Amino acid sequence: MKKSTTQISILALFVIITTTIIFSLKTFQTNHSDASEAYSHDPEEHPEGNISPEEMLLNENYAKVASLKGNLKMNATTNASYADGLVTGSWSDVKFLTNDSSIYTGYGYRVDGSLYDKENDVLYVISYAGHLYRVDRDENNTSNTQWTLLDNKNNYNDDADDMYLYGINLPDGSFRMIRSRDNTFMEYSDDEGRSWTNSNVKYQWSSQDVGVAKTASGVDRIATFASIDNITRKPHFSTDGITYTASSLSFLRNDFTGHIVKPLKSENIYLFMHNGSTKNISIYKLGPNDADYQLVQSPNFVFTHFGNVMGTVINGVTHFTIAGNKHVYYSSDGGVNWTTKTTDSGNNAMRTMHPTQPNILFSGDTDIRMSRDFGVTHEGFSNRQGWDVQHQRMYEKADGSIFHVVGNDFGVFMSYTPEDKFSYIQLNNTAPTHMAYDAGHSENYNKSFTATQDRGARDFPLSATSTGSGEIRSTDAFRATVADDGASVWTWLYFGTLYHRDFAMPSPTTTDLNFTGSWWSAPLIASTVKNEDAVYVAAGAKLRKFTYNPSSKSIIKTDHYFDFGTETGSEITGLGFSPINPDLWYVSAKNGDFLYSEDGGQTFAHTTTNKDLLPKANTTVWGNWTKNQHVIKASAIDEKTVYYAGVGNKFSISTDGGQTFVDHSTGLNVFQIREFTLSPDEKFIYAAAGKAGPWVYSVDRDRWYSMVHAYTPTVDFTDVEYLVKTNTVVFSTYGSGVLKFKIDHEAPEILAPTNLNVINNDGDIELDWHDASNNETGFVLERSVEGEFIELAMLPANTTSYTDISFPDKSIARYRVKAINGSAESFYSNYVIIKYDSNEEAKKKWELVSVDSQELNKDGEAVQAFDNDANSMWHTQWFEANPLTTYPHELVIDMNETPLFSGFSYLPRQDGNLNGMIKDYEFYVSDDQSNWVLVAQGSWLATKDRKDVVFSNEISGRYLKLVALSEVNGNRHASCAEISIFSEIPAPAAPQFIQGGRLSNSEIQLRWLDLSQNEKGFKIEQLINGSYVSLAQTNSNITSYNLTNTDLNSWHRFRVTAFNDVGSASSKVLIIKGSGEDLLSMEGKLKKNDDEIVIFPNPFQDKVKFKINNNSKNYTNWFLFDSKGSLIEKGDVKEFEKEGISTKGLKSGIYFIKFKGKTENITRKIIKK
Repeated sequence: MKKSTTQISILALFVIITTTIIFSLKTFQTNHSDASEAYSHDPEEHPEGNISPEEMLLNENYAKVASLKGNLKMNATTNASYADGLVTGSWSDVKFLTNDSSIYTGYGYRVDGSLYDKENDVLYVISYAGHLYRVDRDENNTSNTQWTLLDNKNNYNDDADDMYLYGINLPDGSFRMIRSRDNTFMEYSDDEGRSWTNSNVKYQWSSQDVGVAKTASGVDRIATFASIDNITRKPHFSTDGITYTASSLSFLRNDFTGHIVKPLKSENIYLFMHNGSTKNISIYKLGPNDADYQLVQSPNFVFTHFGNVMGTVINGVTHFTIAGNKHVYYSSDGGVNWTTKTTDSGNNAMRTMHPTQPNILFSGDTDIRMSRDFGVTHEGFSNRQGWDVQHQRMYEKADGSIFHVVGNDFGVFMSYTPEDKFSYIQLNNTAPTHMAYDAGHSENYNKSFTATQDRGARDFPLSATSTGSGEIRSTDAFRATVADDGASVWTWLYFGTLYHRDFAMPSPTTTDLNFTGSWWSAPLIASTVKNEDAVYVAAGAKLRKFTYNPSSKSIIKTDHYFDFGTETGSEITGLGFSPINPDLWYVSAKNGDFLYSEDGGQTFAHTTTNKDLLPKANTTVWGNWTKNQHVIKASAIDEKTVYYAGVGNKFSISTDGGQTFVDHSTGLNVFQIREFTLSPDEKFIYAAAGKAGPWVYSVDRDRWYSMVHAYTPTVDFTDVEYLVKTNTVVFSTYGSGVLKFKIDHEAPEILAPTNLNVINNDGDIELDWHDASNNETGFVLERSVEGEFIELAMLPANTTSYTDISFPDKSIARYRVKAINGSAESFYSNYVIIKYDSNEEAKKKWELVSVDSQELNKDGEAVQAFDNDANSMWHTQWFEANPLTTYPHELVIDMNETPLFSGFSYLPRQDGNLNGMIKDYEFYVSDDQSNWVLVAQGSWLATKDRKDVVFSNEISGRYLKLVALSEVNGNRHASCAEISIFSEIPAPAAPQFIQGGRLSNSEIQLRWLDLSQNEKGFKIEQLINGSYVSLAQTNSNITSYNLTNTDLNSWHRFRVTAFNDVGSASSKVLIIKGSGEDLLSMEGKLKKNDDEIVIFPNPFQDKVKFKINNNSKNYTNWFLFDSKGSLIEKGDVKEFEKEGISTKGLKSGIYFIKFKGKTENITRKIIKK
């Protein structure tokens, strides 16, 4: 996010070290003469926002407790124990790598300050979270740069204490760090910040101004300056950072503002004092032989405004610049004479001066800004180093060379020729300082995603410890979640744009939809409906659903029908679904109302628990892009158990499906819970509690325990997720990246296969994997073709590959494999997805022969007419074309083989624009490009549907020629998304319901996805008297239908059928609940269909039976699983169908029974009383 100049300026005021000095915000604002140029604070910068005094106090306490529990990660063991020893494990973090291919790939994460050890050439940096790192840099190969964390407990950016960090080199060459805080003694550390000891001087306000220079004896001396009480400001100096000597000078705090500067290449330290009444300055010098400051200049010059003081020595002459927000003053003779260079520097507060060209000054706002004329004009660096400059310094090395350090929201960069924007190198390799507002993880596809400040939505391997990260979109990302069984990611970006990426697909695409246009965010909850790629936004009066249509590669937005605004008088702030019963929905409102639905969201009822006893949400005054809302999670074991958290020191649990809640916050001491996750057995709950850090709840002990540890940083914990396969809890933070807590756990009886890979070899699907186990008796390979997974092959032990020769053409399939050993079975491997379309495979060989016109400058190349990408297109030239080429337009293609085919298709551009859409056409085929045969001609309608043309006879040929004769609107352009050939026209794909519900007591609306490109229309059908009857018929591309005069009392079952001349395909059934009894369901119980599986009794006690009518799908075996998916028992269908399955040894709870068939599997949920 690009911030205002004023914001950048104030956020840069935090660390003062050995060279250029910046002014004190506190000092600046308390002087009436400078009040007009005091900086304002832009709250968009901080994730915690305008926090309440209550939260601020709690955060301060958390930080103190964290420090007591082990100051520094560097010396900390990674092992930890929590919950009175019930939870043990080890911590680790993810380090993010960069490379040197360009400055842009070297981006890191926000750096707010730096410190330099001159004698040892060591650079230290401070992250946004205020943590201290040593950067061991390799300036010749920045990929070798390594960050080492020194202190992740203290906040060196702490606004509450105004903490500042400096350092001096001791006579033995070692580096002593020095820090100053409000109302505290100056402190020093000889172990890179691992421990701190008080010195002998105490300031009321921290010393933001220092200078370091050597005395005549060659010893470093540090000069400080700040208020010692409410009345007096006083300079001090020290040669060891332990014992400070007070200067004889002192100044009245209300009358004078002062700054210290040690000019570049100078041996002197200077103190500049500005009289607020006379507007004059006095300049004092502390030279190598001086025991105290000496007054050297009192120029008779009026400094209307006083700001940052900079200096450098050129050819023995000291040059000074004083820069406020707008005024810039300059002296070329050591401060004797001064000139005003500008009174309006454009809100570019100068921060550093070029070491050899004093006319060049550097400032920073959204970009590094450089002025070559003392601030009169400015030029940017084209955001080559990213944006939002937080910090910059000039550092002088022991050899006399000087380098410029810049810290911004994209990391830290340096240059020895600062005026050259191309000379900066990045120092961000291995920086673990991800600033994540949110995160999502896909175990099925081994991917992690973070929603980060400025760097946007990032992705990296789930199992990685050191990794680069890919980018979905740049700019600020606020939410990230995975959907479609982990195969896609949805992210919510800056100003309300939703991005979707089907990353697991063979050719992933990124799609966006701007739906708010404002700066906020809300819970982004993935749909739990199988084979649906959709998310819900829990905000406003109605739930908003966003569904991805893979056919049109677009996002469809729909509003849920229930009006929570009217029902609660408030706005939605939380949403949850039961993972085991899709009919159970849970919604919370800002005013504390909690509602539950038992019919898939069609009707809702209120909890009876007093809402004042429940968690709150949306408590910030001005924005909620951080996770400041309710968190609702439903049990995966017991469908009646619901967990509920949010703002406030509360954690509520319902065991009756949301009807009532009981508080379970014993031991908890937090301001809010941003996210929580459940262990697989639901005996532990892990929470990311903002700056209160990580927490764990023991169900057996009914108590919360802090997970603060020497290894864990003091930072805003924003997200947490339990990874079942590896028993790892992943925490994401805003400033310390991604941390993992690996729980000590008994090794599984059999290990899961890993690294499942897939290759399409012209329709033969080749799979291979790593056999991680040494005791399997075999493997089960499963495939899903747009439905449930079905066993594809039972393979012997030690098998590591398989070729699927039965892959259905024009399909997308998912594969997974598991190891088995008797009754034991492993977790599934990672999943893989493959797509095969024989026509698309053939088109990969196609080449362009000729085209009469194509747009080469604006993405309209002719080859895009056959690149298997419906989102790209061929377009005739229009950019700078004068005159435009006119019809006819001609496209010739070499297929590089001579297939038999019976038709071709033309897919118009799919972006909704009719420009260039062909109306009249001719289509030719040739074997030699000399003799062309006209095989089809005609006219097309102005719709974006695929136009399928069937020849009168099957033909063969190598070359294709499409001749466009006219455009649908009579224009001169032509365009085409895809040209294809086919041997037969396929039936349309089945539509998919998005939602359906009542608009009123009499009107029902149906909404669906059009997943076909060649349907003629849709039929709206309803189940009446046991059969589906067509109620209406629509044209193609229609995606909704309203039915009026419906009976409120009756239950309705609908489906939508797409049709064309070849065939039809129907959606799944959508049930609209009526207020009366479900007679259709009762009728269905009496009238059995083929292959219907009836399980009875359900719930059961000591035995459960089943009956399969007709069994045309040849169900052969049954498998009984517990709620965690562990196999309990299995058997033969015929053997057990009569007598049933004994369940005497099973505990009460939820179980699943799977029936394995020849063509499909089916799973049913059963409950033991």
